[in-house]
Amino acid sequence: MYPNSKATLKIDGELDNMAEDWTRDEWEAKRRLVQFRRSQSGSTITTSFKAIAPEERTPHSICISCIWWEEKQECFVTSVDTIYLLESLVAVRFTVEEKNRIRRNLEGFRPLTVSKAKPESEEFFKVIMGFPNPKPRNIEKDVKVFPWKILAHALKKIIGKYSAVCKLLVDGGRTAYARSQRVRRRRTLRLWDRAEAHGIAPVGVKLSNIIGLPIRHDLNGPVA
Repeated sequence: MYPNSKATLKIDGELDNMAEDWTRDEWEAKRRLVQFRRSQSGSTITTSFKAIAPEERTPHSICISCIWWEEKQECFVTSVDTIYLLESLVAVRFTVEEKNRIRRNLEGFRPLTVSKAKPESEEFFKVIMGFPNPKPRNIEKDVKVFPWKILAHALKKIIGKYSAVCKLLVDGGRTAYARSQRVRRRRTLRLWDRAEAHGIAPVGVKLSNIIGLPIRHDLNGPVA
C-alpha cells in the first residue's frame, strides 16, 4: 500500500453476461439477483460475481438487481444499487456528502429517471417498487437507473477516483478501514474511544499503529 496510489477494480468475468440466459423464474420476476464477492491486495480490489436464486441469498451478502425493462427491451440497474455496490466493494460506508458526489459523477453516464408520473416509465416504476428484498430502492419515489451494460465501466471509473483503500488486520483477523483524509483527528479519536468502549479495539495497541493510510476522495472531476 502506497500513499496516494489510486485504487483499481478488477472484475473477474464479463458483467454484461448477467443480462443474458435468464431462467423462466427470472423472466417472470423481471429481475436477476447478482451476488458479488470482494478481496483486496494493496490498492487493487478484485470482485467476482454470479447469478443466484432468491432462496440462495445469504444474510449480509453483496447482492444487487439486474432489472428487465420490458418497454425498452434492456436490463437496468438502479442508482441505489450502484451506490450500495460501490460501498460494499471499497468496504467504506459513504457519508451523505460522498454519496452526493458520486451521484454527480454518475450523471456522466446519463441515467434515466423512472417515475410513476411519466407514462413512458410508469409500468417500470411499478416493477421496481414491487420487488421484495433485496429492494433496489430506498423509498417509494422517483429512481434513477442506468443500463446494465455500463455498470462495469461506472464501477471502475468511480473506484479509480479513490486513493488506495487501506485494509488493516487487527487482533487476529478483525479489520478496520481508514477513513477519509478529510476526517479530522479528533473524530478519529472519538471513534477509537467508542471502539474501546464496545470492546472492539484491542487493548494495548497504539492508535498510531493501526490508523494506516487514509483514503483520499477525489470525486469532484467528471467521470466521462
